[in-house]
Amino acid sequence: MGQRTVGAVRPLDVEILGSSRASMQSGMLYALVCRTYGSRPPANISWWVQDRRVLGAQLTESGLGNITSSTLPFKPRPTDNGREITCRAENSLVSGGTIEDKRLLNVRFPPIISLRLGNALDAENIREGADVYFECNVRANPAVYSTVWSHNERPVRPSPRAGVSDMVSINERSLVIRNLSRRSAGAYRCRAANPEGEAVSRLVHLSVKYAPVCVSGQKSRYGRARNEAARVTCQVEASPADVIFRWQFNSSAETLDLPFSQIVSRGLESRSSYTPKTELDYGTLLCTAENDIGPMVKPCVFNIVPAGPPEPLRNCTVINQTSDSLEVKCAAGFDGGLPQYFVAELFDVAGRRLVRNLTRPFPHFAVLELPPGLELRLELYAANSRGRSRAITLDGFTLKAAEKRISSSSGGGGGGTDQPAEPAEEQRFTVTPILGVLIGIVASLIIVAIGVVACIKGSSRSRRKPAVQTHLLNSSVKVKQRSAAVDAEVGAKLYDTDRNPDVVPNMSASSYEPVPTPHLLNHLNVNSTRRHSLTSGLLPGSPHKGNVIQESINDGDLTLTRPGRDGRGAVLTFGTFNPRRHTMVRTLPRNDRESVV
Repeated sequence: MGQRTVGAVRPLDVEILGSSRASMQSGMLYALVCRTYGSRPPANISWWVQDRRVLGAQLTESGLGNITSSTLPFKPRPTDNGREITCRAENSLVSGGTIEDKRLLNVRFPPIISLRLGNALDAENIREGADVYFECNVRANPAVYSTVWSHNERPVRPSPRAGVSDMVSINERSLVIRNLSRRSAGAYRCRAANPEGEAVSRLVHLSVKYAPVCVSGQKSRYGRARNEAARVTCQVEASPADVIFRWQFNSSAETLDLPFSQIVSRGLESRSSYTPKTELDYGTLLCTAENDIGPMVKPCVFNIVPAGPPEPLRNCTVINQTSDSLEVKCAAGFDGGLPQYFVAELFDVAGRRLVRNLTRPFPHFAVLELPPGLELRLELYAANSRGRSRAITLDGFTLKAAEKRISSSSGGGGGGTDQPAEPAEEQRFTVTPILGVLIGIVASLIIVAIGVVACIKGSSRSRRKPAVQTHLLNSSVKVKQRSAAVDAEVGAKLYDTDRNPDVVPNMSASSYEPVPTPHLLNHLNVNSTRRHSLTSGLLPGSPHKGNVIQESINDGDLTLTRPGRDGRGAVLTFGTFNPRRHTMVRTLPRNDRESVV
């Protein structure tokens, strides 16, 4: 047993300050504080992560000496996640004087990824038709929410249906490829992400061994004249690349192997020289190759045909049009077995003349320095020493140039004025059918609108009543006095006319004339804003004295008097009263009648 010191006291408690559920981010520096009390003499504090002691803590004692604190600078690592950190308070002078407080570290960090090929696979001996799988090992806190696979930097997705080659299935952390083909060879990687960040694995290369196959896109037709050698090139793909080539000639009659003297091979390419001498020597050359995996399933086929004119161009398209240029691109056909060149002829549609003739080694034509607004017809064809192909016709045009403006300034610092430059070629305005229809619709609407406005105005004028604002005192007409017998006869006829209002007067014998008389004014009354009664006393020189009782009328209405006390009367056939004009009063002839309504 250890020696016990009188007066020594073991620590009563020890505690790591802070929440036990708090997390820490990897690579960040934290200050961990541990405090103990009750020990005499002061306890010794130490820090531990699992079984490894962590140094660098600073001790602090209170004035009384029974409270001791320790502060530890701590930078957690991803490997510390899930480990225990311990604060240990120890008084060696007391038996059982050691107590501890422990916390479980929760360290957040982005994914850490490692990718590898399946353990059971031999990476150096994977052939077509085999099954392979990749494993993506991920460590992360918090857990990852996304895992993405890529092949040659392109995303890998599960196959939509079964029964095909390169059938892909993706599990949580693995990628499986069944019925492998050479297309699956290449570089693979996986990518994972969590709230702390994203990580990408290193590239893992998959090598797939397969038998030779033909390279796509190589020339397959050779046209030659008799006794003219054809040098045919055969290219293949294979893994491993150590291949053996074999050439055969296949005609309708037989199949013959070409001698090795006519074959030159290097790596994945082989060339054969073949010369047709008779008509039966035209046919098909077959190129086959073989490596350690096996022979190629389908040979490369090359046709030897008699030389002739080239085939027409294909897929010709106008790819660029400006106000002064035109660009056309085509695909070449079979060259007829001879070197070919390509011709483009441009014709002006309006003038039917040849504008430009171009010859190029490739079916790509760029025509420059053309006038604007030109409609063109393009004829494109290929030619060789044996003739030319059928021409392909395209329609093209150059855009109409916008009106150019030049700036001309007067001398002496005057301001410049913009004037339109003369166009290089007169521009014709073409009315399209759609534009003609629109113009017709607009014109019809304008005509209808004008008609509606005219009808409305005519209707309003017909309804408008002429305003009669007349005062007889300002526009009186004196009628010439006649004999008493004539006036009495006229009065009698007026009385008879009142009884027969529908009689239309005979206007053929118009022997009446305006005469100055006061008699009519004694029988007329005009009511404007106020009613006025005309009396003989209002007019100077009137032969009537005293008051004459008259019936008032509305504005502009005229009432013919019946014979009055003196047996006289006057008939008004027309009268429009205007204060600014004289009023014409006419008396009827002796034998005429008039109806006033």
